[in-house]
Amino acid sequence: MNDILISVIIPVYNAEEYIARALESVLNQTYEKLDIIVVDDGSDDNSLDICKRYAACDKRIKLLHKQNGGQASARTYGIKRACGDYITFLDADDYIDVETYANIIKKTDIRMPDVICLLYTSPSPRDVEES
Repeated sequence: MNDILISVIIPVYNAEEYIARALESVLNQTYEKLDIIVVDDGSDDNSLDICKRYAACDKRIKLLHKQNGGQASARTYGIKRACGDYITFLDADDYIDVETYANIIKKTDIRMPDVICLLYTSPSPRDVEES
């Protein structure tokens, strides 16, 4: 099952404070067969420059730029360019655990489901204080 390609679509709009953390969380995945599609949705801050630096360092990143049309528009733009067996989305201000995609692959080992839903909950204030 390690031949499964996962497309990760990250719509970006004015996320200069967060995008590095989001990209790092994807680039540091233990499962590395990723098609990372970053869609700059007309940012007018430094988001695009940050994304360009990451794209220059990792060939898995496809950096796309479009006029601002909103998150749904950016996701659709990315979907049209995705080539993975599965498509996932990550918001520019979010991040994921380094084992996220490896765990997805383990779950698909038995059969190839059409849809996989991941539900994340925000950490409680207590969890944040303890970390």
